[in-house]
Amino acid sequence: MRLKNNFSFFIITTMLSTSLMAASQIPILITKQPSNKICFVSKDGKYTYYQKRPTTLVLAHMYSLNDVLTGPPEAVFNVYASSDRKKMVVEMVPYQYHNVNSMSLNYLYLMDFGGRSVTPLGNGISPKLHLDDTWISYYNSYKKVIYFQEIKNLDIKKQNQQQKFKIELKNFLNPYFVPQVIMFSEDLILFSDNNLEGVSALLLLNRNKQKLITLVKARRAGVKIEICLNKTKLFVGQFPYPDINAQSEIGMIDLNVTKDFTKMETLYRSDLADIGNIECQSEQGLLFFVQNQSDKSDVSVTRSELVALELKSKKIITITDLSYVSQVINMDSRLMVPFRGDFYVIKGDTNLNTDKLINTKIKGRNNNKSKNAKLGISSLEQTSDVVEVQSEGEVTR
Repeated sequence: MRLKNNFSFFIITTMLSTSLMAASQIPILITKQPSNKICFVSKDGKYTYYQKRPTTLVLAHMYSLNDVLTGPPEAVFNVYASSDRKKMVVEMVPYQYHNVNSMSLNYLYLMDFGGRSVTPLGNGISPKLHLDDTWISYYNSYKKVIYFQEIKNLDIKKQNQQQKFKIELKNFLNPYFVPQVIMFSEDLILFSDNNLEGVSALLLLNRNKQKLITLVKARRAGVKIEICLNKTKLFVGQFPYPDINAQSEIGMIDLNVTKDFTKMETLYRSDLADIGNIECQSEQGLLFFVQNQSDKSDVSVTRSELVALELKSKKIITITDLSYVSQVINMDSRLMVPFRGDFYVIKGDTNLNTDKLINTKIKGRNNNKSKNAKLGISSLEQTSDVVEVQSEGEVTR
């Protein structure tokens, strides 16, 4: 009888939790394809990339469907683009269920924005477009190397003639580490790494001078560094792993004002281990990240939500009401939170399930704007510019 009562309590609690999740006030992205198959949707809904069974990446565009790439059994696809909207990167993850390895390498391909013809790029993870989509970087987790490749006239037969280089990392302790990378120019590269003691650092490489400078160093091992650039403002987040007793912290430096990282302004601190995943390009005056909102008196219950940090007042606004947020995505200026097979839209149009012409306003747009306004989010869109950076002092690594 006692076991039965406990089981009944569990069922009631689960049902209550589910009903609370369903009662979220955040609109869900509505498309003609299942949400869990969507890989990328452009901000105007003109281009939709989704995965068709069994393992084919498909482009839906102007009432037509075109196969882009087909992978081996169990393959899944990720599609990335930058705010410059000139190129896209396709990441194919092969055999996701039979090759579970933190250092597994994926197949990377390059194509034009909205295109359907791909060019093989290499094997790696964490691809990123830079400098008006003229360069791309990706990480080889086996070799602990970041590769940089100029995109211009990229062709397998001509790769030896293209400008490319690599950065070898020191990280050998953390198999889950993935470096953060920003290219200010072809010669100035900002990236993160771990030293031989497992302490993360933010480093600036000057290729012309063959000089490596440490700009920011974590206070202890087990703290990851994240970076995000919006025009001249660089945001640096430091977030401890869940089992590490350290503070979460976010700082900002305006590179148009100073290049001295010792003068970085602290925007936020917390005694809890936030998930992080900072996003700075969606809204003027706001920085988004996933905050740990667990009760300190009850560490057995973990709660995390997407929040917005007001840069001027340094106030925190809780955006979501989902309890277990782990990620925020900026998909072509549409800000979304993936959660249990759906995309919850924080900013941008939500209803793309329409047969109207592309240049016609999407139905419900005004309603979406009003919902965004209630969350404290406007309809402004930001793009990221690059700036040249020079350090005003070198710190020992």
